[in-house]
Amino acid sequence: MLRFLKNYKRQLISRVQSEYPNWDVSIALRYLPIVKDIQSNFSPSIKILEVGCGEFGILPYLGPKYKNFTGADVDFGASSQSHRMRMVRYHGYTLPLPDNSFDICICVDTLEHIPANHRAHFVSELLRVTRKKLYLAFPSGTFAKTADSILSVYYQANYGREFPYLHEHRLYTLPGSAQI
Repeated sequence: MLRFLKNYKRQLISRVQSEYPNWDVSIALRYLPIVKDIQSNFSPSIKILEVGCGEFGILPYLGPKYKNFTGADVDFGASSQSHRMRMVRYHGYTLPLPDNSFDICICVDTLEHIPANHRAHFVSELLRVTRKKLYLAFPSGTFAKTADSILSVYYQANYGREFPYLHEHRLYTLPGSAQI
């Protein structure tokens, strides 16, 4: 039975990785509902912007037929996706993009890295560049705050320093749905 389960796990991971290269289960859980909605409601010819996408963002989950993709971020890592996305580097809270220039704007796990006093302006910028639909996802609430605290303690115990992203979560506080 154990051999069967290990083999099944290996096959499952192989199948998921073949469909979603560079996948991560915790990231996939954030993106796959957005992917499902996009694929159900929009043609592959739409113009997509993802703000705060880093090197990959939604691309591993969205698939190659969606070709009109722009990413906006302060850092794109190794930029391995430069063949799939137009990369716009920017700093600050104002997007260097024209009004209504994208059908869809996606912003996942970015808002918590922006100081609370700049969030309203940042969200208005996301809306300004979006024609049809904005997908905005961020950690919020008591559970997210508790999880951040546990992860922070774990990271500090294992690496002797605070994880930068978790530091920003605490420094800027997690956004609340009512604020947004």
